[in-house]
Amino acid sequence: MCIISNAQTPYYFYGYEGVKVYLSLNTEYAFLSVKEPKIPVDIEQRGIIATEFRSDRSDKKQYKENFGTARSYTKLRFKEKLSEEQYLQLLSEIRRQNDDIIVAPYFKIREDDKIGLSNFFYVKLKESIDTITLRQMAERTASIIIEQDAFMPLWFVVSVTPTSSYNAMELANIFYESGLFQSTEPDLMPENLLGCVNDTCFNDQ
Repeated sequence: MCIISNAQTPYYFYGYEGVKVYLSLNTEYAFLSVKEPKIPVDIEQRGIIATEFRSDRSDKKQYKENFGTARSYTKLRFKEKLSEEQYLQLLSEIRRQNDDIIVAPYFKIREDDKIGLSNFFYVKLKESIDTITLRQMAERTASIIIEQDAFMPLWFVVSVTPTSSYNAMELANIFYESGLFQSTEPDLMPENLLGCVNDTCFNDQ
C-alpha cells in the first residue's frame, strides 16, 4: 500500500526501479476526472476553483480492438487552508456525493511542488503470457486496461474507474506488491517540469 502510518503522519510513496520514492500531500490541489467537462454542482457550491478541462484521450487508445472512452480532467484548487485530515475527508466527501467521478490527491516533494496524480498507471509484465494475469487483476480491482504500448509490448496503460476502491498510486503499488508483474508506475503530473523542455506537445504526453 502507499500509505504508512508513523506517529500519526501519513507517508505516500510509489516504486521506481525498485526504490520507494516518498511524497507529501499538497492540500491546495486535487485531480478530478469526469465524463463531461463540467464541475459537479456540489463541488461548485463549495467554492472550489477548477482550471480548464482537458481530454485524457482514452478514445485514442486501443486494446484488443476496443477503444477507450475519453474522460475530461481538471485541477481543483481549494481556497481554504486544509489540514491533511480535512483534505482527505473532503476528497472522500466529493467522491461519495458523485457517482461517476475520479478524484485523487496532489503531492509534493519540495514545498512548492504541484504533482498531480491522474487516473492512469503503468504495468510492465514479466512475460507476454502474463496478459491473462493482468486482465484478472484489473477485474479484481475494478480497473480497466486502456492500451498496450506498441513499442514496448510488455508495458500496459491501466486506468482506475469511478468504482475503484483505490487511486492510481495505490493500485500501482498493489499490482507491484502482488509479485505478479515486473514493474509498475503511477502516472504523475509534475507541473514544475514543464519549463524544462521546448517541446510544444510535451503537455499532451
